[in-house]
Amino acid sequence: MERTLDRLGRTTARHPWLTLAAWVVSVLALLGVAQVSGGAFVPMLLFAVLFGLSMDYEVFLLSAVKEEYDSGHDAQRAVVVGVDSTGRLITAAAAIMTVVFLSFVPIEDTSIKMIGIGLATAVIIDVTVIRLVLGPAVLSILGSAAWRRWPGRRHPESQPAVGDHSKRQGDPTPCHF
Repeated sequence: MERTLDRLGRTTARHPWLTLAAWVVSVLALLGVAQVSGGAFVPMLLFAVLFGLSMDYEVFLLSAVKEEYDSGHDAQRAVVVGVDSTGRLITAAAAIMTVVFLSFVPIEDTSIKMIGIGLATAVIIDVTVIRLVLGPAVLSILGSAAWRRWPGRRHPESQPAVGDHSKRQGDPTPCHF
């Protein structure tokens, strides 16, 4: 039993969207909405769609914060300016998607209802809790350490300029086929 709980905990930590999707489907089943056979694909579909949507938000938010940090602001100020410049757009996009996903609810097919309610719920949680609260909080706590050069990561100055084909010391000899 202890091994099973340990594996469940690791899965939850590594794949929070899959866990959220499973919880949403379980709650819908308790409410009587999800009492249909063949709905086993819904958690995986929710996971795939939500992963794609959340990465768009994350890249947009982090690129705005990184641009502010690179322009000379300290890390704390970069987070404030980055969230301020992207927060309204992210929230508006989430509101539009939530309304679209909730429009699936009147459809008679129970699987479509589950997908609509699951996606709407997850988008609201993702935008409010993760993207606009936890993400900026972690960046603020890390400060400039969030943007420093980590081992194994190339620094932008060490990369060749676009179109620079001159040989650098240590570059392997190119292969010609």
